Amino acid sequence: MLPTATIANPSFRAHALRAALLCAGLAVTVVIIPFDERMPYYAVVAGFLACLIVPLWFTSHQGGFDVFETVNVLGLQYLVFYGLGAVWSVGDPEHVAYDIHLVPFLLQAALYCLLGYIAFLAGYFSPLLSTRGHAADLWPRTAWFLLIPAGIGAVGSLSRAVVARVIQRENRVVEFASSLAQLAPLFVFAWGATWMLVLSGRATRGQRRLLYFLTPVAAAVSYATYQSKAITIVLVAVPMMALWYTRRRLPWKTLLALALVVVFGIFPFYNYFRALDPFLPQDKRFDMTYEALASQSPAEYTEGALTGFKERMALVNSVGVVLRDVGRWVPFAQGETIFGPTLAFLVPRAIWPDKPYFVTGRDFGRLFRVVGITDQMTSIAPTVVGELYWNFNLPGILAGMALFGVCMRLLYRRYGEGRGMDPFRRAAHMALLVQITHFDGGIAGTTAGLVRSVLLFEAVIWLGRRMGQLEVREVGAP
Repeated sequence: MLPTATIANPSFRAHALRAALLCAGLAVTVVIIPFDERMPYYAVVAGFLACLIVPLWFTSHQGGFDVFETVNVLGLQYLVFYGLGAVWSVGDPEHVAYDIHLVPFLLQAALYCLLGYIAFLAGYFSPLLSTRGHAADLWPRTAWFLLIPAGIGAVGSLSRAVVARVIQRENRVVEFASSLAQLAPLFVFAWGATWMLVLSGRATRGQRRLLYFLTPVAAAVSYATYQSKAITIVLVAVPMMALWYTRRRLPWKTLLALALVVVFGIFPFYNYFRALDPFLPQDKRFDMTYEALASQSPAEYTEGALTGFKERMALVNSVGVVLRDVGRWVPFAQGETIFGPTLAFLVPRAIWPDKPYFVTGRDFGRLFRVVGITDQMTSIAPTVVGELYWNFNLPGILAGMALFGVCMRLLYRRYGEGRGMDPFRRAAHMALLVQITHFDGGIAGTTAGLVRSVLLFEAVIWLGRRMGQLEVREVGAP
């Protein structure tokens, strides 16, 4: 029996109150949820929710809580993509699922995704990977040392826009621009580091002025890469991440407003814009998109926006189509989509002139008959779980996701973990986190991109320390 003084402790009462509210919320949820054929899907959603809440509770009680820790971001992503996505697809298969014949496979797909994420957590929180914070932070001394990677990254981002447009219009790859596009993460890195310095109140005058220069560059990058809504979202989200790492608070109202803009603004616009003829002038496509959306009634617009959002988020459909087709008329790949393509992505074309081109999303969509055989533009994300099953069946999901968890923990320990502010490493973590959230687009391509980005950031850190442009400060030092 607990002593009276302990029970009266405010901390104990707060924990007890939170536990009571959680139990009450679960009880209300059980009463509200209808007991129908979708109950197994709700159980899977509850499993994903537990996989999100338990790590949050664990890290907060360990004193190292970080909203943007990799496991927290992926936990929310998997909850939406594979938990809620399955409920949405079953509830409206005509508009959300790839086709109505996929419904019988969605529960198994959601369950396999849950098992895979549990394996990911086992790898991420492996006792062999102890928590290790950095004893010192890295602070850039001058503005120009941030300006150089920002400029290189901006060129890479604009080159990525050129590559995307040429692929869409001419179905070919511009090799030089494609090589430059690999430098695009440097802009997100410099963008994040600059915001952290300014928000921390420790930026030099030159570093504060640098933000005024980078802001219009970020707007230009967002405009040039209009084919990808993710880039716009990232450039807006990075300052919010920097606010968390510098002041340990989040602008919840701004985040809510951003979420509403994404669902009811960015998604409807981009979905309709990308469906138009890419050979039309850009201004004409913008005008047609605006006119089409403006002609809808508020009810039609809201319903279309929500349906489009659910359709884009329900990546459980990709896992379902893999479970349906692999072993029937699509053979197991036995690693062919992972190991060879990863090596090909890592080796520069200057060294391997005959290196094959890989368009994972398009090949996946055509092979599994998700898109028409004449469709040259639509890419379908195979997802990590789907690709692992396609190659190695269920054991591949469990082993591959566990290894994925170990790798993500090592990256977070290197760049995101620690008690200090560490603007340089944390900026690298932000840029890597952007790529990690795109892993469902293909294991090989994202792995190669992640390796290249790590090498780029390590090279920048090494050069900064070598040239005396990075100041090493002990954690907590003024």
